[in-house]
Amino acid sequence: MSLINTIWDNIQRTIPAMNTSNAGILRKIAEVVGTVLDIVRLEILRSEQTIAAAAKIARVTSEAWYVEKAYAYQQGDQVVVVNEATQELGYATIDATKQIIKQASMGSNQEGLYYINVATADANNNVVSLTQDQLDAFSAYYRNFWGVGAQIQAASNAPAVLSADKLYVRFDKSYNLDTIKNSINTGLHDLQMQRRTTNILYINDIESYISGLNGIKDAYFSEVKVSQDGSITTPQDGKIVLNPGYFNFDPNLYDFTKNITIFEAI
Repeated sequence: MSLINTIWDNIQRTIPAMNTSNAGILRKIAEVVGTVLDIVRLEILRSEQTIAAAAKIARVTSEAWYVEKAYAYQQGDQVVVVNEATQELGYATIDATKQIIKQASMGSNQEGLYYINVATADANNNVVSLTQDQLDAFSAYYRNFWGVGAQIQAASNAPAVLSADKLYVRFDKSYNLDTIKNSINTGLHDLQMQRRTTNILYINDIESYISGLNGIKDAYFSEVKVSQDGSITTPQDGKIVLNPGYFNFDPNLYDFTKNITIFEAI
């Protein structure tokens, strides 16, 4: 309903006795003011509708959101609209067997450009880089989730490798040594496959994890080193920054013939 009639009705109730001349002037004023207010009201309505529509499809594109979208990738499947109201993209059917991304880490370079490092796993629970075909397919998928004006470079850099001169393990003497070795072997592989929320690796966290395995009372490293990007780095204040965002343990740590891991029953 136009505001012209509403304004004119109010004028008539406020000034019931007016001559024809005054009535004509006030009617024109009501028409001008009402027309302007009608236009303003329409523009407000359109703005509200535009904002509401934008809010429906708005995405909170935090680093955590981008990482989760990386983990959601399904090799060989096509992305579709899974929610018409919000225009959310995803897969018609979630198939965990096709979700090949096992490690994902975001970062930015000195120019402020963002990148995401992704990796998969082999049959032995080692972190491995994607093949070029896999990376190309992942990159095509990932572009669907770039925010407006955003470009995020996808890469699959080689994992860092953590080694040590020695890993000392003290275990409960009631346990068989072979059982302890199997526990460490499985535990180290499980640990390197855990999804990381930061690229900072604390050596004490690894030692605590090993110490928490069944039958193990204590574990600590001597002279930890990390090989990454063609160079060797050592912990600073008990921590190492993993440039790729993920890592593998040096196989010598669980190849017990190398005598890198030293056992003591107590």
